[in-house]
Amino acid sequence: MKKFENKKVTYICFFQFSDTNPASQRVLRNSTLFNKIGINTSFITVSLGNNNQKFVKNSTNIEVKSPFILLLHRFGFFFFRYLKILKNEKSEAIILYNFPSILIFLFNTFKKIYKYKVILDITEWYETPNILKKIDVFLRMRFLSFFVDGLIVISNFLYKYFELHKYKGKLLILPPLSIKSQIELKKINYSRLQKRVKFIYAGNPSKIKDNINIFLNAVYNSINRSYFSTLIFGITKKDYVKLHPYQKHIIDKINVRFYGKVSKPAIYKNFKKVDFQIIIRKNIRVNNAGFPTKLIDSFECGVPVISTYFSDISSYLVDNYNSYLIEFNTAEITKLLNNIANFSSSKINYLTLNLQKNNPFLIDNFFNQTKRFFDFLLFD
Repeated sequence: MKKFENKKVTYICFFQFSDTNPASQRVLRNSTLFNKIGINTSFITVSLGNNNQKFVKNSTNIEVKSPFILLLHRFGFFFFRYLKILKNEKSEAIILYNFPSILIFLFNTFKKIYKYKVILDITEWYETPNILKKIDVFLRMRFLSFFVDGLIVISNFLYKYFELHKYKGKLLILPPLSIKSQIELKKINYSRLQKRVKFIYAGNPSKIKDNINIFLNAVYNSINRSYFSTLIFGITKKDYVKLHPYQKHIIDKINVRFYGKVSKPAIYKNFKKVDFQIIIRKNIRVNNAGFPTKLIDSFECGVPVISTYFSDISSYLVDNYNSYLIEFNTAEITKLLNNIANFSSSKINYLTLNLQKNNPFLIDNFFNQTKRFFDFLLFD
């Protein structure tokens, strides 16, 4: 759009660009939306080791040689190096992706001198026992975020939090975005020739976030456990057993395969072979503040989801229509699996066809509100 023709924003991030990194995916897809509006987007990344940026235009990488130096960056010791780069960028605004509180304070302090607006892209609200991280999260979420010019948040939970506490800047909610309506939809299996119902999980299992262990317990407890097959991407069997040692005997008695970390195209290839994606998370603040990027994979590949209730899941998935929504409870998941074992192919096809009708995360769906957001910030 001509109105934004000479406008520019710079994303500043602490990660490597990668097709398997959800943070990288979010930033690049957000920038695609901004570019569609007419805003030029550049990037400053700070990462340990060489950052592969061949596929990212307008990107400046600050390569850090050791974790200690990276920590110093996060504590603001090299802050003026960023300002030097920004002076050459001549951006009207900077977007700080999940930034440490010290750097938020510094960038906000110098914004009038260097003539830029400060926007935070917030996708998390972590809970941690580490006292330094606790202080950092407190300062960022309870204090510093309220003094920047704009906030881009990933969930309704965060949007309502800032709205309730009377944030005076401009707010924009952007869930994970999808560039393509569909990558390659899973084909409908009308004959139901396969002997098993197949599930897929792709991500980083943990005791706080993705609780794939709850699902595997349910498979083990189900009446027809041999009828189910589960593919797990993102962690090896060895590492999974370290995380959940009590489940070693369980995974040896069910049909589950661990693939470790693989590329995004490899994951999409396997989506075409499964019946459901699994997303199991507790209904707690850390999960409600965030949003599962992996949900986009289901809409792009046309695969129904079995998910617990958390964040904005129920805004996009309808129980028993295009997916299944369940409570965070092994017994409830086991009950569902016992029912699924008795399904005909037509039932799973019904869910699949309904999910494939539209993709609510397409970039075009968020064009107008994003344009209004930048109208307010860049033409104030």
